[in-house]
Amino acid sequence: MEILRNEFNELEISLDLNKGVWLVLGRLTYPKGKTYLEKSNILSAVRDMWEYHLSEKLQSMDIIDKYGDILWFIQPCLDTNDDLDGRFSKYLEGSLELVQQESIHLLELPIIFTVSSHSCQWNRITEKYEQLRQLQQFKVGRNIPMIIWDTHNEQNQKSPADKTTQKYRMESMVANLDSNKIEEFFIHLQTFITSEIATDDVHQLMEAYYAIALSLYSYINRLELNTHIFNYDKLLRIDDHRSIMDGFHFLKDTTEKILHIHKIRERDKASCIIENICKYIEDHLNEDLSLVKLAEIHFFNPSYLSYFFKQEYGMNLSEYIEKCRILKAKELLENRKLKIRDVGVAVGYASAHSFTRFFKKVTGMTPKEYRGNLIRK
Repeated sequence: MEILRNEFNELEISLDLNKGVWLVLGRLTYPKGKTYLEKSNILSAVRDMWEYHLSEKLQSMDIIDKYGDILWFIQPCLDTNDDLDGRFSKYLEGSLELVQQESIHLLELPIIFTVSSHSCQWNRITEKYEQLRQLQQFKVGRNIPMIIWDTHNEQNQKSPADKTTQKYRMESMVANLDSNKIEEFFIHLQTFITSEIATDDVHQLMEAYYAIALSLYSYINRLELNTHIFNYDKLLRIDDHRSIMDGFHFLKDTTEKILHIHKIRERDKASCIIENICKYIEDHLNEDLSLVKLAEIHFFNPSYLSYFFKQEYGMNLSEYIEKCRILKAKELLENRKLKIRDVGVAVGYASAHSFTRFFKKVTGMTPKEYRGNLIRK
C-alpha cells in the first residue's frame, strides 16, 4: 500500500487509498466502420459527459482495459456535505442514466454500465473487476443501454434437478462428438441455446460453455480440421466474445462450419466408393450384380446405395449395370469367333434365350441381327 500511495502521489491521483472504492465498467458499442481516431474522439466525448454529470459529488479516474471497455474508479468527494452512504446507489444510477441518454442523443452510442453495488478495498479491485466483467458478459445480449448491478443475491440458482438435466444434456452432446455424430450434436446445441441459456446461474453457464468448447476444440484437432476452421482457438477464449450469448453463437457457427465440412467429406468418400462400385461392375459383368450383393461387398446400406448412386449418376444402379452389359456385349459380338451363347455368359446371362431377350429389349434387335449388321457394314 505504501508503494501504491507513492505512485498515486507521483501520478497526481486524488483518490483516497484509505477508503473503499466503487468500480463502474462501461461498454461502448461503436458504430461499424469507425476509424481509430473517430473512436478516440467518441471516447473523449463520453469522458466529458461523465465529468459533467458526476464530478460535482464524485472523484473518479478511469482506464481502458484490454478489451476496450472503460473502467472507472469512484469515491464520494471529500469536501461534500451530502451523506451519500445511504443513497449512493440511487444517485449513481440516476447520473449514469443521464450519461446514457446524452450519449444516445449526441453520439448515437449505446453504453452499458456494470456497477459494483458496494465499495471494495484497493487490494481487492482485481477480484471485483473480474466479477464485473464476468457479469457484463453474462448479462449483455443486444446493444441496448442498461445498468447492471452485481447483486449476486438476486440471481436465480438452478435447482439440483435442473442441474442434473443440464449435466445429462452436456454428456449426451460430448458423446455425440466422440462418436462423430455431428448432426445430432448440432441439434442438441441449438436446443441448449434456446432453453438453457435463459438461466441466471453464471457459473453453470460458464461450465457449459467450456465443456462444449473443449469438445469442439478436441474434435477439430482429432479430425485435422485446423486449416478449415478459421480462428477456432477462440473457442477457449470466452473473454474474446462481447457476451456469453455471443460466445454460444460462436459455438453454433463453428459447429455449422464443421457440419458443412463433414458433409463434403462424407460425400467425397461416398463418391469414391461409388467409383469403386462402377469399376467392380465393369470387371464382374458375368457375376451376381444385385443391389444387395453390391451393397454387401462395399459395406453400404442397400437403400442408401440405390439413392446415392442415382444422385451421383442420374440413373438407377440397375440401369447402369444394363448399360455396361450392353456395351460389353456389343464389343464381344464384334469378335465373330465367339458364339452368341458365350457372349451372353460373359455379360451375366447363363441362358442364351435370356440374353437374346435382354439384348433385343435394349437395342431393338437380336444379337444375331446385330452381328449380321456389323458384317454387312
